[in-house]
Amino acid sequence: MTGAARALAAAIALVAVALVVAVTGVDAHARLAQATPAVGEVLSASPAAVRLTFTQEIQKISGTYGIDVINEAGQDVAAGDAVLDETDRSIMTVALPPGLPAGRYVVQYKNVSDVDGDPWEGAFAFYVGRQPTDAERALDEELAAQEEEEPTPTIAATPGDTPTAASAATATPSQPDDDDDTGGDLLVFVVVGAILLVAVLVVAGFIAFSRSRPAA
Repeated sequence: MTGAARALAAAIALVAVALVVAVTGVDAHARLAQATPAVGEVLSASPAAVRLTFTQEIQKISGTYGIDVINEAGQDVAAGDAVLDETDRSIMTVALPPGLPAGRYVVQYKNVSDVDGDPWEGAFAFYVGRQPTDAERALDEELAAQEEEEPTPTIAATPGDTPTAASAATATPSQPDDDDDTGGDLLVFVVVGAILLVAVLVVAGFIAFSRSRPAA
């Protein structure tokens, strides 16, 4: 393999690494990957806990992670604070009291990615002892859309609640500042651009050097 060919191979490897860094850095939020109860699930009996699995491990810093389970009256029915799995910090669990009455329950969660410190929040609903109404399904779709589009997640109140209960059941957690996310993404692209520039210069230098060498 000639020097130019080796340089080209090295440049390709650098580009591949840069692309991996870019993809990882841009979507560094610890998003919801799996939930028990599942999103929109209808249960015949009250669950013992809510267990969430995220796409990345999250930081174990008090106040930066948690789960609230909101009933139709706007009350948090979680039995204590959320707990991270010590062997896999992508898993967060909160216990529930036994015998939850039939109804709609909205799970609101927050975390901070252990990859780069990006915060994330989201919400979804599950049901105990009854099927959701059409209006509740529409609210659930809104929560799902918020998860995909990265707006400020909002716990939607169950239709028919009194104004007081509805206001209590509607929470608007603060979403990370867009400027912070933009700054982090910009840094990623600057790094990637620098790597690509170095790769191009290396290839150009080796090609120029190989062409300037006298033939044997």
